Amino acid sequence: MVKLYTVVSAISIIAAGAVYAGDIVTGENSFSAVLDTGSNVVISNINGNITIEEWSSDQVLIEYTIDADHIDDIESIDVQCDYINGLFCEVTYSDDWDGNEVHFHVKLPESINLNLVMRTFKGCISLNNGMGTSLVEIINGSAVLDGFAGDLTVNVVTGDINLIHVPGLSVVNIVQGTLTGIIDDIEHDIEISTVSGLIDLVVDSSASISVSTMSGNIDVPGAEIHHDLMGSSTEFGNGEFRIYISTVSGDVIIRH
Repeated sequence: MVKLYTVVSAISIIAAGAVYAGDIVTGENSFSAVLDTGSNVVISNINGNITIEEWSSDQVLIEYTIDADHIDDIESIDVQCDYINGLFCEVTYSDDWDGNEVHFHVKLPESINLNLVMRTFKGCISLNNGMGTSLVEIINGSAVLDGFAGDLTVNVVTGDINLIHVPGLSVVNIVQGTLTGIIDDIEHDIEISTVSGLIDLVVDSSASISVSTMSGNIDVPGAEIHHDLMGSSTEFGNGEFRIYISTVSGDVIIRH
């Protein structure tokens, strides 16, 4: 059962209240609720960042700000947050939208498993800690993923992904972009694929790793690289879990 708490309207957009920072007009709002384990927290954004972190409260708090050039521009953006087995926030724009940004800041309880879905068409997603399952989807932007405890899937059309500590990482799909960072203490098999992009990772030496590319280069110190008509490949390691890495036209660099 979702326990609904007060909805705080820091700045009422309808009433045309606003905060001015230089030439930028900002509208703000926030929502909070106590959620059951396994509830959904879904943020679907168009143009702007999503930041997720933990805090000591038992509530999930969603705060958002709208940055625009004029008050009329704020009124062209509609942010709907609903309570249906969790918290769902979606951003829509009217026909006269002119590229204004909506930024979300989500705070999660420290010890509850939630199903997180974070989507942005253009922006950065920062996932800092959290438990449960998480889906990160980006059309054009970037993501920094650190400390999420649970199954994590990342889908990117164009963008850069930085992994810091994500033992529950499961799937990464990138059409065009880069994947950098560290993969350690993995909890299950991982599948990583790119169409066109660089993969540059430091990987736990206890994992079993399979790498293949059609037209890119593979750089793995100490590993034997095989070349044939289908491209290049290598396999090394003898761990409990396997990491599958494949690219079409990107380079792969793996270090221990």
